[in-house]
Order: sequence, then C-alpha cells, then structure tokens
Amino acid sequence: MHITAPGAVRLVLELTVFRGGPAALSAAGLPLSALVSAIVLIVYHALAYDRTCWLLGRGRSLDHDILDQS
Repeated sequence: MHITAPGAVRLVLELTVFRGGPAALSAAGLPLSALVSAIVLIVYHALAYDRTCWLLGRGRSLDHDILDQS
C-alpha cells in the first residue's frame, strides 16, 4: 500500500506522532521522562535539519510504503 503525501504534510504527521510520546509520558505523571523525550526529538530534528528543509522544499509528492501487504 502506498500513501503519497507532500513533504510538509509528512513532516507535520511525523511531528504529531513523535510529540505523542512526550505528551503520553507527561500525562502518565512522568515529567522528567517527557522532558528527556522532547529534548531527544528536538535534537533529532536539529541534526536532521537538511532532511527537514528537503521535506519543506518538496513541491512534489513523496511515495512511502506505510504498509507492505505483499
């Protein structure tokens, strides 16, 4: 199964999903773990700056295998 999404949409989806981890940890009463998880997320996106710029600069759609059902 292929899902095609523009780069900016993919980035928003990734951030939404990855932000769920710190949010869930915070809701579970684990603020330190939530903070560490959020910091890891921020550091990852800082280190992947070129990928983030590439995603934002993509006018065309990206094809990604979300689930391969073969």
